[in-house]
Amino acid sequence: GIEKRDLMDFQFNADDLEAQMRIKDVFDPKWLLNPAKVFPLKHTEDRRKNWVQFAAHAAE
Repeated sequence: GIEKRDLMDFQFNADDLEAQMRIKDVFDPKWLLNPAKVFPLKHTEDRRKNWVQFAAHAAE
């Protein structure tokens, strides 16, 4: 995971990464499984933050 994560920008373009992350959204909508290990961090930050904010509001 971590070893390939930082090289994915060289292997895939932004559209490819987005498609892969959409698939992850379907199977892991809360981004609980390897949340910062599979995709480059700069591409997943918004998804991870959005879920944390959603979970915080849901707990209220």
